[in-house]
Amino acid sequence: MKILLVGAGAVGQVFGRHLQKGGAEVSFYVREKYAEEARGGFTMYAWNEHRDALKHPLRFEGFGVLTTLEEVASTTWDQVYLCVSSTALRAGWLGDFVAQLGAATLVCLQPGMHDKAYLLQYISEERVVMGTIGFNSYYAPMPGEEVEEEGVAYWFPFFSPSPFSGSERVRLQGVLRALRAGKLPCMKMRDVVEGSVYISAVLMFVVTALECHEWSFSKLSKSPLLRDIPKASFEVFAVLSKTYRPPAPLWLVKLVLRPFALRFGLWLAPRLIPFDIEQFFRAHFEKVGDQTELYLLEYLDAGGEHQTKTVADWLSRLRQCRG
Repeated sequence: MKILLVGAGAVGQVFGRHLQKGGAEVSFYVREKYAEEARGGFTMYAWNEHRDALKHPLRFEGFGVLTTLEEVASTTWDQVYLCVSSTALRAGWLGDFVAQLGAATLVCLQPGMHDKAYLLQYISEERVVMGTIGFNSYYAPMPGEEVEEEGVAYWFPFFSPSPFSGSERVRLQGVLRALRAGKLPCMKMRDVVEGSVYISAVLMFVVTALECHEWSFSKLSKSPLLRDIPKASFEVFAVLSKTYRPPAPLWLVKLVLRPFALRFGLWLAPRLIPFDIEQFFRAHFEKVGDQTELYLLEYLDAGGEHQTKTVADWLSRLRQCRG
């Protein structure tokens, strides 16, 4: 099986390593300025394979590196994974790229409410498998960590397999088989977009609140802003429920979106996760900060001024925090 991954960052490397472990022939499509580094291979650290992962570097190599559309078109691909942010996805390159893929299955990993619709401008729905990322990955070392060599560290939470859905059963099963062969936790979901769009909304408000509190879980847990996360989320839920069925899951509404539950989660997460989760949030979401703002703007556009007043306040607060 020949698989192409667009982007060789912290997400693409994890998918690439495990697809290769499952027997796939893996290549990366990257910008020319990153090609030389990629051809040298990657150092990785797998928290699920070693309790002290940062003392056990792994080498990931033996893959192809492509930088031009002509190189992409010269190979018949079975699957292509889009391992970039939502904003990068919309940077004007996608149409020309998709035209080079022949009949390949395209795996979209972007969680935005309009990402699938954007993708379907260029490709038929039956060729698309939608997914979300159920693992944490970051560039090591983060502050406070020590490693022999810089690389990507990652962790698969036991409770969070990456979900995938697709209208064409054979293509969806092909993606799941390839990932499971490489021991990457994944699952079939009826509709990934419907299943993740509400959770993504809550995450965006948590991320915004953390950024405004210097990425400190303890500061946020003591902040009045914590009580506004449910209010902003419920505004967006009301808007999303007009498009997506079913509406927001009850476990999210009744259990998670309560100040005491959010406060407990902020207390518990650093005690369960094997790396510094505060530093992870800072490193990851500062890197894709334009994506957070994009999602807030999409919620505003979908709801209008009167339906999403709290969301407008959050966007304004985010911009103030960023100066």
